[in-house]
Amino acid sequence: MPVLAQNLMMISKRFVVAAVIATVGGLAWIGLAGGPFGQRFGAILILVGFVMMMAPGSAFTRISMADAYAWLGKGPEAPETEPDSDRPRLTTLGVFLFVSLPLIGVGALLV
Repeated sequence: MPVLAQNLMMISKRFVVAAVIATVGGLAWIGLAGGPFGQRFGAILILVGFVMMMAPGSAFTRISMADAYAWLGKGPEAPETEPDSDRPRLTTLGVFLFVSLPLIGVGALLV
Protein backbone atom coordinates (compact mmCIF):
# COMPACT_ATOMS: atom_id res chain seq x y z
CA MET A 1 0.00 0.00 0.00
CA PRO A 2 1.46 3.42 -0.89
CA VAL A 3 2.59 5.70 1.92
CA LEU A 4 -0.04 8.35 1.13
CA ALA A 5 -2.84 5.79 1.33
CA GLN A 6 -1.54 4.50 4.68
CA ASN A 7 -1.38 8.02 6.11
CA LEU A 8 -4.87 8.81 4.85
CA MET A 9 -6.10 5.64 6.51
CA MET A 10 -4.47 6.64 9.81
CA ILE A 11 -5.99 10.13 9.60
CA SER A 12 -9.45 8.77 8.82
CA LYS A 13 -9.27 6.36 11.77
CA ARG A 14 -8.44 9.22 14.10
CA PHE A 15 -11.37 11.26 12.74
CA VAL A 16 -13.76 8.35 13.29
CA VAL A 17 -12.53 7.85 16.86
CA ALA A 18 -12.84 11.59 17.56
CA ALA A 19 -16.38 11.67 16.13
CA VAL A 20 -17.45 8.68 18.24
CA ILE A 21 -15.97 10.20 21.39
CA ALA A 22 -17.62 13.56 20.69
CA THR A 23 -20.98 11.95 19.92
CA VAL A 24 -21.01 9.86 23.08
CA GLY A 25 -19.77 12.79 25.16
CA GLY A 26 -22.32 15.16 23.64
CA LEU A 27 -25.18 12.74 24.28
CA ALA A 28 -24.01 12.21 27.87
CA TRP A 29 -23.76 15.99 28.36
CA ILE A 30 -27.30 16.45 27.02
CA GLY A 31 -28.53 13.67 29.29
CA LEU A 32 -27.02 15.35 32.33
CA ALA A 33 -27.57 19.05 31.62
CA GLY A 34 -29.76 19.33 28.53
CA GLY A 35 -29.19 21.86 25.77
CA PRO A 36 -28.52 21.72 22.04
CA PHE A 37 -26.47 18.80 20.72
CA GLY A 38 -24.48 20.81 18.14
CA GLN A 39 -22.84 23.05 20.72
CA ARG A 40 -21.98 20.16 23.00
CA PHE A 41 -20.61 18.13 20.08
CA GLY A 42 -18.48 21.09 18.95
CA ALA A 43 -17.08 21.72 22.43
CA ILE A 44 -16.05 18.09 22.82
CA LEU A 45 -14.49 18.08 19.32
CA ILE A 46 -12.36 21.03 20.41
CA LEU A 47 -11.35 19.17 23.57
CA VAL A 48 -10.47 15.99 21.63
CA GLY A 49 -8.49 18.09 19.13
CA PHE A 50 -6.45 19.65 21.93
CA VAL A 51 -5.80 16.26 23.55
CA MET A 52 -4.59 14.82 20.23
CA MET A 53 -2.46 17.92 19.68
CA MET A 54 -0.73 17.56 23.04
CA ALA A 55 -0.02 13.83 22.71
CA PRO A 56 2.89 12.64 20.57
CA GLY A 57 2.06 11.13 17.19
CA SER A 58 2.31 7.48 18.21
CA ALA A 59 1.29 7.80 21.88
CA PHE A 60 -2.21 6.38 21.37
CA THR A 61 -0.86 3.45 19.36
CA ARG A 62 1.70 2.65 22.03
CA ILE A 63 -0.93 2.93 24.78
CA SER A 64 -3.30 0.58 22.98
CA MET A 65 -0.54 -2.03 22.53
CA ALA A 66 0.91 -1.75 26.05
CA ASP A 67 -0.89 -4.85 27.36
CA ALA A 68 0.23 -6.97 24.43
CA TYR A 69 3.84 -5.87 24.76
CA ALA A 70 3.77 -6.47 28.52
CA TRP A 71 2.36 -9.96 27.97
CA LEU A 72 5.12 -10.69 25.47
CA GLY A 73 7.77 -9.36 27.85
CA LYS A 74 8.68 -6.37 25.70
CA GLY A 75 9.12 -2.82 26.91
CA PRO A 76 7.16 0.23 25.77
CA GLU A 77 9.81 0.92 23.13
CA ALA A 78 8.99 -2.36 21.35
CA PRO A 79 7.56 -0.80 18.13
CA GLU A 80 10.85 1.00 17.48
CA THR A 81 12.95 -2.14 17.96
CA GLU A 82 10.90 -4.43 15.72
CA PRO A 83 11.98 -5.08 12.13
CA ASP A 84 8.95 -3.34 10.64
CA SER A 85 9.77 -0.04 12.38
CA ASP A 86 10.47 1.55 8.98
CA ARG A 87 6.76 1.54 8.14
CA PRO A 88 5.30 5.02 7.68
CA ARG A 89 3.73 6.71 10.67
CA LEU A 90 2.11 10.05 11.14
CA THR A 91 4.51 12.40 12.83
CA THR A 92 3.48 14.79 15.57
CA LEU A 93 3.35 17.62 13.03
CA GLY A 94 1.13 15.51 10.75
CA VAL A 95 -1.30 14.78 13.59
CA PHE A 96 -1.37 18.48 14.47
CA LEU A 97 -1.93 19.70 10.90
CA PHE A 98 -4.24 17.01 9.55
CA VAL A 99 -6.17 15.85 12.63
CA SER A 100 -6.09 18.36 15.50
CA LEU A 101 -6.52 21.60 13.57
CA PRO A 102 -9.50 20.36 11.52
CA LEU A 103 -11.18 19.00 14.67
CA ILE A 104 -10.68 22.29 16.49
CA GLY A 105 -11.90 24.24 13.44
CA VAL A 106 -15.08 22.19 13.01
CA GLY A 107 -15.72 22.31 16.75
CA ALA A 108 -15.33 26.10 16.77
CA LEU A 109 -17.80 26.42 13.91
CA LEU A 110 -20.35 24.32 15.82
CA VAL A 111 -19.98 26.22 19.08
